[in-house]
Amino acid sequence: MGSGVLKRGELVVPGDKVAVIEEFEPKYGFYEDLGVVRASIVGYPIFDMDKRIVYIEKTLSKNSIPRPGDDVYCIAYEVSDKIAFAHIIKVIGRPKVFQPPFTGVIHISRLKKAKVNSIREIVKLGDHLYASIISRRNNVYHLTISGPEFGVILARCPYCGLLLEKKDQNLVCSKCNIVEQRKISKYYGNFKIV
Repeated sequence: MGSGVLKRGELVVPGDKVAVIEEFEPKYGFYEDLGVVRASIVGYPIFDMDKRIVYIEKTLSKNSIPRPGDDVYCIAYEVSDKIAFAHIIKVIGRPKVFQPPFTGVIHISRLKKAKVNSIREIVKLGDHLYASIISRRNNVYHLTISGPEFGVILARCPYCGLLLEKKDQNLVCSKCNIVEQRKISKYYGNFKIV
């Protein structure tokens, strides 16, 4: 997309600030919000230092599709009582980000040892998850978040949108003082695993 001196940034998620409009013009994967350049999709920003533009790296390759047994980073986009759907963004340990993402599903029956009546008690809309692929049927990946490493790795306050902080076994909003419960991964807040 760009030419000249290119610099690759760290992984960004929707809403992350990468620059101000005076520094870089947003292109594919970014938007401008009151003078701030923010990510609109998950990916690695590429900064064209000559043209002063920033865009998301196109990263899908045929050899990098997820497979059963892979651990994945995903974002919940639909949650009901028995099932949660998630966009699979990337396989943990591989550099490629899937654009468009693959579809994953977490069924309440896959939550071993979790005594819950609804999957909404442990996963909410927009949560970032560390999951493992169990199988692939009908072009849908079946995921699990059982185990201490799996679960929510990033969540936002449903009222103000601020990132929730982990305190003991709960997630807390420092602005609204609300307490949220989730199936929290031991990696909560640590994007280095992604």
